[in-house]
Amino acid sequence: MSIAAKGLRSIVVDGKQYHWKVGRQEYYYQNAAEWTINVVIQCEDSEALLLVKTAPSKVNPVFLVPERVVKPKDVANFVK
Repeated sequence: MSIAAKGLRSIVVDGKQYHWKVGRQEYYYQNAAEWTINVVIQCEDSEALLLVKTAPSKVNPVFLVPERVVKPKDVANFVK
C-alpha cells in the first residue's frame, strides 16, 4: 500500500527520503472534545505507512474549525 501521489510532499530526514500528506478531513471527537488532523508518512524505500493523529496548531475563531497547518519540521519530528 502506498500514498496517492496527488498532494504529496517530500522531506529528507536523517538522509532518508520520506513522502507525506495531510488528510483531507479534520475529525472532531465529541467524547474528547478535541479536533485531530491525520498525517500519513511513508519512507521512499518501504511500503509501511505511519499514521499520525495530531492536534491542529490553531482553530479558526469565526467558524470554530481547525486550520490544517502541518509544517515540514513537524513531519521531521514525527519521523524521529
